[in-house]
Amino acid sequence: MAARKKKQNDALIKETYSMRTVKRSELKAAPYNPRKIDDAAKKKLKASLVRHGVVTPLIYNKQTNHIVGGHQRIAIMDDVHQGEDYELTIAEIDVPEKQEKEINIALNNDRAMGFFNMDQLSQLLPDLDALSCGFDTTDMIRMFGENAVEKQNQSFAELAEKVKENTEKYEKDIKPNIVDRDNQDYYLVYVFPSYQARKQFTDSLQEIDNRFQDGLSLARKLGVNIDINKKEVDEDQEIVHNDD
Repeated sequence: MAARKKKQNDALIKETYSMRTVKRSELKAAPYNPRKIDDAAKKKLKASLVRHGVVTPLIYNKQTNHIVGGHQRIAIMDDVHQGEDYELTIAEIDVPEKQEKEINIALNNDRAMGFFNMDQLSQLLPDLDALSCGFDTTDMIRMFGENAVEKQNQSFAELAEKVKENTEKYEKDIKPNIVDRDNQDYYLVYVFPSYQARKQFTDSLQEIDNRFQDGLSLARKLGVNIDINKKEVDEDQEIVHNDD
């Protein structure tokens, strides 16, 4: 009986879209779309689209003319077509706007997605073009260590060389200026009510979700100009530590 009921419930999951070809001018971006993309991620997505093409259709809601899924892909396609009113095949749904918004969020919710088995991924990537899989050199080093880039193609080796150059620049020009940052006077601590609140803050500024952030980078994104050459404290000024 339980097996029969499960089978009946599974049958309730059905395809609710139809395929059709439309002009680009028929599609509108959803004004509420909460998803954003930074330049680094956009570069990875474009590399994948150039190599593989559009392998899954954009999703479009007939009732609102809104794009429901695929905003970042269509932005890249628009750049390539340079104002041309091109045709594309889309998956059309027909739902009220409230349900459309739920679908939009569900499509991009990483809490409702799978995750990589890193052992299996490490076995797959050496024979593939990692950039076409959406990984750049930094991703590869973070996941698998510095030797990972040696297994990639020449273009990846060039990227690795750029990382090396930037590392050397950091060691030579930047690191000497921050050697005293273990001094507590270099730190400012803000406390959020929860991890999710902290993550929303770092995501809004497109910062890595890390407890330790670069203060100058954060200041720039908040529109605060800091003169790093200005003397930190006047000789007769005492730093007050308020630990209340």
